[in-house]
Amino acid sequence: MYLCRLFCCGLWAIWIARNKLLHEGKSLSARETIYFIKKYLSEIMGDKSKIAERIIPASVWKVT
Repeated sequence: MYLCRLFCCGLWAIWIARNKLLHEGKSLSARETIYFIKKYLSEIMGDKSKIAERIIPASVWKVT
């Protein structure tokens, strides 16, 4: 059952990312899409102890 939910939520997240790019001109990274999927599934499955951890984009960390 979990794999079915994961698959459907993944398709939905890809559709959302596509619409954001098409209508708003904003591109979502793969990390942001994965974070959305993990967060959404943890919320609908009632698993409050494992809410998706925050993912920091790699572009934030730069060596100076």
